[in-house]
Amino acid sequence: MKQSYSVLKMSKRQPADRIAHTYEHSIIIGECQGSTYEEIFHELAKKLQEEAYMNTFGENVQWEVVALLDIFDSDKFDDIPLWTEVYSRYFPFDEAVSIDTVCQLYFSDLVLYAKE
Repeated sequence: MKQSYSVLKMSKRQPADRIAHTYEHSIIIGECQGSTYEEIFHELAKKLQEEAYMNTFGENVQWEVVALLDIFDSDKFDDIPLWTEVYSRYFPFDEAVSIDTVCQLYFSDLVLYAKE
């Protein structure tokens, strides 16, 4: 059965001259085989890995899944293709902000598994 996976991604930049962080909250429709939150997290992190790209500052940017926030089952997802992103919201910060801080600020009641 298809599920929606609410994940938090963080951008990693090289070179890391600027200390600012950007996070993205995404909801993806997919199917994972894992039976624990940790297994599902690692499956999603691998499946949702994106190609790196060059930004306007000349930095090589790579997005990484850093937290599994929520999972939702529904039979309403049948017509949606697998691995479709149905929601996205960015959280830009002017300073280095930890994964834990972002989760506490915006998702305190939802975090199922977060990368350490």
